[in-house]
Amino acid sequence: MVGITLSPEQIRSAPPEVRRWLEEEIAASLGLRVHGIENLPSSGRVVAVSLDEARAILASIRGMLPVVNVFFELGRKGEGPGPQGLVVLSLAKIFTHARLSTIEQVIAGIDLINTATQKARQDVSCNLCLVDSRGLCVVAAQTLDSIARLWQEIALEHGPPLHGAEAAPERAAAPSFEMEGPVPASAVHFGSQS
Repeated sequence: MVGITLSPEQIRSAPPEVRRWLEEEIAASLGLRVHGIENLPSSGRVVAVSLDEARAILASIRGMLPVVNVFFELGRKGEGPGPQGLVVLSLAKIFTHARLSTIEQVIAGIDLINTATQKARQDVSCNLCLVDSRGLCVVAAQTLDSIARLWQEIALEHGPPLHGAEAAPERAAAPSFEMEGPVPASAVHFGSQS
């Protein structure tokens, strides 16, 4: 374990994502939970999405891998469910897990996901999720479950067989290879060359 001491000035001058992360870590270490959503956009409502609707939304965004990554992050366990069956997710965690370059990319992905949701529902007032001013993302618990189930379906469909090669004979076995003899010195690039 490593300890770090930060002055109040350092914390105040840190980027918003870092301050949110510090807040979450301090709250978690004290056994507190960050509650409440602040300043949600008033231009829409969060809707619960079924598994079939989640499939339609994924089909709409399938060609945009970063957006697909954000979509599946909305299926991770969050804080809640709270009032009205809503779950709170952290934009900072979505950002980290989706491996994007900026929080703005996460927000742009959420905007595209919400647009796909509105098209699937044929309702411009509905959103799969909303983001508050502190960087917390609100999703309906049913939506989170639908996205998680969709991820599991896809993983089972495209993943390795669960019970050996006989469980999925239609899948070709991966080619095997063996390497004999020493590895040539030119193939090893660890450290400095003498």
